[in-house]
Amino acid sequence: MTKANPQTAATHKFEMVSEYMKHSLKRDSPEMRTIQECAAANNIAVCLGYSENDNDSLYLSQSFIGKDGKIKMHRRKIKPTHVETHHLRRGQCRLVDECG
Repeated sequence: MTKANPQTAATHKFEMVSEYMKHSLKRDSPEMRTIQECAAANNIAVCLGYSENDNDSLYLSQSFIGKDGKIKMHRRKIKPTHVETHHLRRGQCRLVDECG
């Protein structure tokens, strides 16, 4: 039986996390603005759970977008668990009026 090469495994893990980060949503991005504009145009509220990239730190996040298209609430998972702890940062609480 062949042993796994730790350097190859580390390289693969880095590539996987880099790819995950590249596809994670930034809260202040054209993609998020598109979601907000769609909510406003259709007069619907949206509760969105997503992987957030904030300055190359990853969070499990949730935003509540009101019928007016504005983010009413944004939160990040406070304590990542199990495998999440290897790639995700701890979140923090934010007040609704901080989301402006």
